[in-house]
Amino acid sequence: MYYHGTSKENADKILESGYFEQWTYFADNLADAIGYGGNYVFAVWFEPDETNFTHSDWQFRCKENKSIKDIGYFTRFEREVIMDNVTQNLPDG
Repeated sequence: MYYHGTSKENADKILESGYFEQWTYFADNLADAIGYGGNYVFAVWFEPDETNFTHSDWQFRCKENKSIKDIGYFTRFEREVIMDNVTQNLPDG
């Protein structure tokens, strides 16, 4: 399973179109997908022959349009501050 992080607007476009466009980036690490793309994350199944790792060893671009039928899950991650070293404040609770 590989991950595509994006914005809400782009996630809506993907769901509306029914596919990820050719050359869409995917990462094998969830944190990379969130950090690079955004907190709306698609986890997508790929067969080994569908991947193209020519750009780096942590991400690839799909070779052709990829159907949303291959989505394992779609979720939104939110950042929760547990400790803030900038202001030295801890959240209540």
